[in-house]
Amino acid sequence: CKWLSEALKTNNSLRELILSWNTIGPEGCKCLSDALIMNKSLTNLNLHQTSIGSEGCKWLSEVLKMNKSLTKLSIASNNIDVEGCIKLNESL
Repeated sequence: CKWLSEALKTNNSLRELILSWNTIGPEGCKCLSDALIMNKSLTNLNLHQTSIGSEGCKWLSEVLKMNKSLTKLSIASNNIDVEGCIKLNESL
C-alpha cells in the first residue's frame, strides 16, 4: 500500500479504486488515509474485505473530515466494532 499511497497523493485523474479482497490491514489503511487527505480526484473507494478493522476506520474518519471529493466508501466485511462505527459517523 505504501507505493500506491504515494501515487495517490499526486494523482488527479483516478476516480475509482477497488481494493476489495486485498489484506491491507489497519497499517495499509493508515497509508491510504494519509494519501487520501491530499487526493482531490478519487470519488469511490472500495475496501470490502480488506481487514482494516476498527483501527482502519479511525484513520478513514480523519480522511472523511478533510477530503471532499470522496463520495462513496465501501467497508463491508471488515470486523468493525461499535467504536469504529462511531468514529466514522462523527466524521460525516
